[in-house]
Amino acid sequence: MLQSAYFTPLKSAIAFFAVICLSSLILITACDSGPGATSFTNNTNLLKQITIQPGEIVFDPEQTISDTTITVLIRVETAAGETLTAPQFRVERDGSNQIFREGQLQALPNQSGQYEGSFAFTVPTNTFAELKIFAFDVFEDGKLSNTLNTRLSLTGFASEPPLIEFFNSPDEVVLPAEGDKLLRFESKVTHPQGNSLIEGVFLEIFDSSGSRIGEGPFSMLDDGNTDESGDLEAGDNIFTRVLTVSSTNQPDSFSLFSYAVDRQGLSSDTLFSTMTFVLP
Repeated sequence: MLQSAYFTPLKSAIAFFAVICLSSLILITACDSGPGATSFTNNTNLLKQITIQPGEIVFDPEQTISDTTITVLIRVETAAGETLTAPQFRVERDGSNQIFREGQLQALPNQSGQYEGSFAFTVPTNTFAELKIFAFDVFEDGKLSNTLNTRLSLTGFASEPPLIEFFNSPDEVVLPAEGDKLLRFESKVTHPQGNSLIEGVFLEIFDSSGSRIGEGPFSMLDDGNTDESGDLEAGDNIFTRVLTVSSTNQPDSFSLFSYAVDRQGLSSDTLFSTMTFVLP
């Protein structure tokens, strides 16, 4: 029978359903990596913690796609009730150094060392994104305090399924007289709403008797890890699975199926192919 050339955990095609609209407050403590190239002061413990509300945004898939305005509240606390010079916040989209929103943090009345700010933005409810939020103080000499950061994730719902563009597999395999032979299976998958929505790409193999090869669908990966998954290039949307056959395999014919599932549980078309083992 076919054997996996590299061990990779199977990833079940589990549907992802978002049911909560807004989560509650979250708390993130200090992190000393700050935005920009401005020099830091020696006071790396000035800011103590940052909270945001909501801490997560999950759109309800039962609702229609529409534009929604979201307001995010940021609160920062200093370590020992210090007064800040020019506290600021900055928001970036994850994976980008571009500023999405920025503004000033204002001191809260009668609350020593407490500062607050907010920003708003409008997105459609099928948006999947992650924002990174920074808070820091700017001193009169232009240097920064320590910088706090946290993340705000937006989980929308997919309105279109993933697209499987091709599925490549061996047609006829001459079994090795001795040793092993690697077999490569590749599927190209994209998603019309962004490739980050792809939950998994899968390969199923059945022999001529209808028995499944393996305990479940084989996961196909696009990680560029040639030593483990066998994938040649990460991020090219070509998902790969490498299996081995050996001299102990017998002639047979196989039915092959490949498909993709997104985070909403929507499935692509299933592409079909056949493969035959023959003696050398």
